Amino acid sequence: MALIHKIVVDDRALLIAPRRKVFANFFGIDSCHILLGRNGAGKTTLLTRIAEMVAQPRGDSEILLAREDGHEARWMTADERRRHGAVFFTALPYRRALPKTRVVDASLRERDRGTIGDIDIFRHVCRELDVHTSLRASISFSQTLFSEVLLPAVVQGRQRGYRFKDPHLDDIAEKLLVALSDAPQAFTVEDSAESDKGRRKAKQELIHILKSQLSAAEYISRGRTIELAVLQKLAARTRDKVELGLNFLIWTNTLDGPATDRRHERYLATFRDMIDETYRHVDSLAEIEDDRDGIYFVIPSNEEASVLERSTTAIQVAWDQLSSGMQALIDQFSRIRGGIEQLHQRGIRNILLLIDEGDAYLHLDWQRRYVELLDRFLTGMKRDFDLATLQVILTTHSPVIATDFPSAMVTNLDDDVTPRRTFAAPLDDIALTSFGTQTLGSFAAQKIDALHANLRDGNATEADAALLEEIGDLTIQNALRRVAKGSQS
Repeated sequence: MALIHKIVVDDRALLIAPRRKVFANFFGIDSCHILLGRNGAGKTTLLTRIAEMVAQPRGDSEILLAREDGHEARWMTADERRRHGAVFFTALPYRRALPKTRVVDASLRERDRGTIGDIDIFRHVCRELDVHTSLRASISFSQTLFSEVLLPAVVQGRQRGYRFKDPHLDDIAEKLLVALSDAPQAFTVEDSAESDKGRRKAKQELIHILKSQLSAAEYISRGRTIELAVLQKLAARTRDKVELGLNFLIWTNTLDGPATDRRHERYLATFRDMIDETYRHVDSLAEIEDDRDGIYFVIPSNEEASVLERSTTAIQVAWDQLSSGMQALIDQFSRIRGGIEQLHQRGIRNILLLIDEGDAYLHLDWQRRYVELLDRFLTGMKRDFDLATLQVILTTHSPVIATDFPSAMVTNLDDDVTPRRTFAAPLDDIALTSFGTQTLGSFAAQKIDALHANLRDGNATEADAALLEEIGDLTIQNALRRVAKGSQS
């Protein structure tokens, strides 16, 4: 099957597969093209329009195929169009309305965030990228549970007549609560700092009392860990965190006071159900490790992981020994693989992959490796699914990623910018010639302009001299030194 050579959409022609044979095998996949442009240039809109073209072609949109013999290109026929599909992925937190016909939206939905996804696909992607990991489960809680849920519950409970069961601790808590809520109004900066310090100290001491009452100050039992983990999971689901925390403290006999109502019984039933189900899963698992931070164990099978994901327990399932950057990449590639597999199951073997800012939120070093890993992964996908063609169009704001592409594979949607010699170019050059911007921050530029004026006029201060030494660009630094020298002569 011939490659897509050019796409004409809304009167814009986009060359996505250069016809120069010298770049024919540049990537392991059939072609990869990047779109650059400032915010608002229309990169995302263009990708979605291309997806629409694959599914529902319109009169103002055409796809040009390169002939397999390398001669003159031709327009795609209706029959050929039916054998093509598109996979769309965005790392950005928005949803696009995309057609369903021969188009799969593989983007991560909000409800999927924090889940382990399709385990088999994830494992396959890890093997493709030579990444070693295993599924690990944990039962734990964060220290913010005390400051954001339990401490406010103590304050509100006090107003409703609830007290610590231990009279001695209750007297201490009463004094601390007064210090926390009735600190004197500050009139000076010093008074304000002292008042804030007093509140922080009172807050810390109250939290310490809570931890000691809940046996969570130093060594914490497995049972208490599970109870606090359940509380944290329930708190994440409810708006009324304080009421939830108060009922928890009543249930654990930490606070005592007025008779409880039906609402307390409902909270109690929810606590018990989740705790019981958590225990059932924990009792069935081996290799359990307890420490101060929680309970950890290895998940023996994909089936068990799936059961835990669907369960209403306090058990969190995650992939072990993965940095956040690698986790984000594998999540992305897993979603893309799932999309390609869906089209393959429909009998589609010619796929156009549209990636909108797949490098968003990645550290600079992961951006540097993104294209290499993407090409390696997709080359494996083409082989595994026996695809006739696999072509990619991706958008980016990263100059680092642009350095992986010869200029024939780069399009900038800004009218005033024409990419030149992007491949392996210095970041300063590529930012200016291909992105139409400077690498120097505008704040730094203003400071350097002011420094230049002071050096020129002979008004440089000690702070100016220190700033001159801090300049990392030697060209700029040496130029300013010459200005300073000239003003002294």
